[in-house]
Amino acid sequence: MLRLRAQGFTGKEIAAELGVAAKTVYRALKA
Repeated sequence: MLRLRAQGFTGKEIAAELGVAAKTVYRALKA
């Protein structure tokens, strides 16, 4: 999160990043 804030990401961009990360984790757990 510090990295995102340092880059000046907006709330929507942070939410998108978290969504992608969640999907990646979900796929890893399903595999």
